[in-house]
Formats: sequence, structure tokens, C-alpha cells
Amino acid sequence: MSDSNTVDLVEAKIDTHEQVCAERYKRIEERMESGDKKFGRLENMIWGVYILMITSAVLPNLIK
Repeated sequence: MSDSNTVDLVEAKIDTHEQVCAERYKRIEERMESGDKKFGRLENMIWGVYILMITSAVLPNLIK
């Protein structure tokens, strides 16, 4: 195998690797954006639980 063939083969493998990695990182980015939306909803739910807990602790004292 000549040096030229070896270089061409290595270059082709690197190009393929770069394409595969680019697609993989694109999918990772999409999943992170989707997860960010889910975390936003979870954060809102947690705030709702905080409000419920505070209200349930204060409300009995106000009703007396």
C-alpha cells in the first residue's frame, strides 16, 4: 500500500468520523433543549408546592 493510498484512507475515515460526530452533537443539543423545557415545568411545579406548603402552614393560624 502506498503512502498516498494510506493518506487517502485515513482522510476518508476522519471525514466520516467528523460527519458522525456532527450528527451526534446535533442530537445531543436537541435533547438538551428538550430537557431544558422539562426542567422549566418542574421548576414551576416546585414553586407551586412551596406556595401550597406555606399556605397550609399559615392558613390555620388565620382561621382561629
